[in-house]
Amino acid sequence: MVVVVAIISIHAALADMQLINWAKCDRMLINTTIGLRYETENDQLRHVLVKFREMLHAHPKIHSDTVRVRLAGFGQSPLDLGVRIYALTRDFNEFHAIREDVLLRTQTAIAKTMISLSCHLSLLYRIVNCNFNHL
Repeated sequence: MVVVVAIISIHAALADMQLINWAKCDRMLINTTIGLRYETENDQLRHVLVKFREMLHAHPKIHSDTVRVRLAGFGQSPLDLGVRIYALTRDFNEFHAIREDVLLRTQTAIAKTMISLSCHLSLLYRIVNCNFNHL
């Protein structure tokens, strides 16, 4: 009797869930954040945003109605650009190829505007053989 109650409980939970059948999806979400250095000037930033949008609208494997490229915030070290687009594919391997292509095109667009991508640096200082008793 306990087993029957457990099975009914599980079926009730499954009935309430929203399931996504990935085999029936004709597009897949690419959602990423790109960091630009704080030294980026407003005119450069506007230019990059326009070029990103143009590139994504022209891309044959990106659903142009879903292109969203915006200044999303101020990160720890970069200006965060939010990129949210849908790749027109059902195949997971093709999805990764499309995402890679978009990222490479993005890097090219940034390089043409002479803007640097932000990189996170951590510095570790090591003090060796110091005698603090003599200070």
